[in-house]
Amino acid sequence: MLAYQYGRGLGVSRNDAEAVRLYRLAADRGYGRARAQVGLAYEAGEGVAESWTEAHAWCRMQAVRLFEHAEDQGDGQSKFFARWLRVRAGYA
Repeated sequence: MLAYQYGRGLGVSRNDAEAVRLYRLAADRGYGRARAQVGLAYEAGEGVAESWTEAHAWCRMQAVRLFEHAEDQGDGQSKFFARWLRVRAGYA
């Protein structure tokens, strides 16, 4: 993934802001690992202003998606946690 290369400076000059921009594009298209990476960028203040609120929101969004996926696979406990997270995050 190009975002990873920019974030690490692999084959390109390291550019955290460009890495976050590319991760956000991927996250907006449903790529889960990208959502988590955006959250981590906000937590560390790499490429964006440090914001625990944004970090929490992005990571929580990814957690909801993971529980929803498990719920789709028939995991009853995941159904409970997915619903709980959606309500707590205001997604319900």
